[in-house]
Amino acid sequence: LAIILTLSLFVFLMFLGKAVMEALGIQFPILRSWLLSPCIGLATVVLLTLNLNQIGLPIKSFGSWLSLAFVVFIVAVFRWRRPILPWKPLAPFLGIAFLSLLWTCWPMFVYGLRWVGYMNGDMGTYCLGAIRVLNYAFYRIPEFRELTGTDYSQYWWFHHGPGLFRSGADIFLAWFASAIHLRPLEVSMPILGALNLAQ
Repeated sequence: LAIILTLSLFVFLMFLGKAVMEALGIQFPILRSWLLSPCIGLATVVLLTLNLNQIGLPIKSFGSWLSLAFVVFIVAVFRWRRPILPWKPLAPFLGIAFLSLLWTCWPMFVYGLRWVGYMNGDMGTYCLGAIRVLNYAFYRIPEFRELTGTDYSQYWWFHHGPGLFRSGADIFLAWFASAIHLRPLEVSMPILGALNLAQ
C-alpha cells in the first residue's frame, strides 16, 4: 500500500501541475512542462489548503472534498486542452526517478506504512504540526487545558500562529492524511517518496 500511495501521489501532483499550467496558459517546451509539473502541483495543493485552513477550516473538514475538486479540475482541463504526454523523452527521467525511489525507499516494500525512516525531531515536529492543522483552524488559539498535556499538537500554535514559521510540510502532510483517511505519521514516508520522485 505504501509504495502505491507514493506513486499515486507523484502522478497526482504531476497531472495537477500540468493541468494548472494548461489552464493558466503557461507555455514551456513540452518535456520541461512535464518535469516542472509535480512542483507546480505541490505548490497548488499547499497554497489552497493553507488558505482554507487560515480562514478557519480544519483540514479534515475539507481535505477529501478539495482532493475530489482537484481530480475534477484535472479531468476537465485534460479534456479541454488535451495535453501531449511525451512518453519517450520522459522515459529516461522516470526511469532514474524510479531507481532513486527503489534505492531510498526500499524499506517501504518490507514494512509498508510502518516504516518511518530516520525518525528525528523534525519528523515529529511535522507530524504534530500536521495533527494540529488537521483538527483545528490555523490561527485558533489553544485552550489552557490543551496546553496542560491533553493535546500536545496545540504547542505548534506558537510555531504557526504568532511565529508564522514555515508550515508547508505540515499543511501538505495534513492534506494527504485527510484525503486518504490515515494518520500523518503513516503517510509521512509515502509523501517523502513522492517528493523524492518529484525532485
